[in-house]
Amino acid sequence: HDGPESNQCSLHPFQVSFQQLGWDHWIIAPHLYTPNYCKGVCPRVLHYGLNSPNHAIIQNFVSELVDQNVPQPSCVPYKYVPISILLIEANGSILYKEYEGMIA
Repeated sequence: HDGPESNQCSLHPFQVSFQQLGWDHWIIAPHLYTPNYCKGVCPRVLHYGLNSPNHAIIQNFVSELVDQNVPQPSCVPYKYVPISILLIEANGSILYKEYEGMIA
């Protein structure tokens, strides 16, 4: 929808195949990966309810009050979960592995 909140920072779904990444020769499963991404404008006033780190809150103050050359904080995910992967190693062994911090 249009309006002031339509471009607010938020998590968006995104799916890609490991074939598209060129990794399908060593990743057996899953075939698809949904890393997701954040997009949008951070609100002018950051607060803890938005899970903003202290650094982002201070950076926002500096950008507005001290030096406008310092950019405002960027929209980034604050929580990640792992992905479970079945892969084939160089020696032909099949391995189940969890990679931390792969899905926003």
